[in-house]
Amino acid sequence: MPSLKNNYIDNEEKELMDSLDKINLSQIKHDKENSKLLKKSAKEFVKKEETKMNIRISSSELEKIKALASQEGLK
Repeated sequence: MPSLKNNYIDNEEKELMDSLDKINLSQIKHDKENSKLLKKSAKEFVKKEETKMNIRISSSELEKIKALASQEGLK
């Protein structure tokens, strides 16, 4: 399992990730319909939707938030 920067993964998710790592993808038959669906799903998954929000906070609070986000591996 790849190294994770945060601790937001519970045991069930860890087990799922481990089982996915064990799958031999070369044994899966190629299916054009399924392939198209999977490609479409992957594109939808990686689409970024950005939402903007304005809030007023002190500069010291902003620095604390940025430091915490950096520790969690966020921008």
